[in-house]
Amino acid sequence: MSLTNFELSLIVIMLLAIGNIIFKLIPSFKYWYATFKSLQEWNNLSTIMRVLAQLNLTDYQIYQAIESDYSDEIIELLVLSAWFVKHEQRLKSLWIEDPDSANDFINSMAISRYNYYCECCEPS
Repeated sequence: MSLTNFELSLIVIMLLAIGNIIFKLIPSFKYWYATFKSLQEWNNLSTIMRVLAQLNLTDYQIYQAIESDYSDEIIELLVLSAWFVKHEQRLKSLWIEDPDSANDFINSMAISRYNYYCECCEPS
């Protein structure tokens, strides 16, 4: 079976058209992959925060955790959990738009919450 020049030309044109379409779709695939990855990270963080918030720790209990030998990551999660759950929807939209700035915002809030717990519960 041999193909004529016309048929070969049509096949080449079709392959070029398909390649062009795929090439134009690659940036949107990157966007959707980044969005999916961001949502996956958000779901992991959100689950941890909800579980910690359900512990219903008092301010003094959180202060005691700060004063103990727990790791910095655990302390950060403890001081943020109740605040995080309260503002979860707003944070989620910020996280999806720009995960880096959302993370910076959450870190700055962790510092202010940490200072709050240290000031409010420190024995006189």
